[in-house]
Amino acid sequence: MTPIREKIALRIKELGISKKVICEDLGLVQQNFSTFLTGKRGCPIDDVEKLMMYLGLTVRPKDYRPAKSDSTKVEVANVDPEARYTLMRQKIRLRINELEQPLNKIAASAEVNMHSLSSYLTGKRGLNIEHVEKLLEILDLTLIPKEGFAFQRIKRNTPEEE
Repeated sequence: MTPIREKIALRIKELGISKKVICEDLGLVQQNFSTFLTGKRGCPIDDVEKLMMYLGLTVRPKDYRPAKSDSTKVEVANVDPEARYTLMRQKIRLRINELEQPLNKIAASAEVNMHSLSSYLTGKRGLNIEHVEKLLEILDLTLIPKEGFAFQRIKRNTPEEE
């Protein structure tokens, strides 16, 4: 299993975007972001989901194969840096529903408190990235680039513009 942070770092390299640009666009502290990518510190899961949207990453089953019509679509990132993103949370919740396994069994497999997992799935709290990675592994999900994604910078309002 490749950790989420490694997939994010690889995607940044693929797109040729600087960490400085990402931090400016998403309102992240560059030093904190760099230490997240190297694994020296965590990152709030909402920020990770914001990064996923910004970089055109999505969660799919490991055996996912795009339909031929998917590759012709061009999707531009439309990321509101102030919004809370739930892309990964929604995909995890959908996969749990598909598998029809008891939540307590999934929580135990991921070594997560069941109440914490339930609160995460309903959007009431976050989970640390290591628990999310375990959930993705247990649910046979992976992080992949979206087909036809076209990177676009976010225009943030400066104080003068407001």
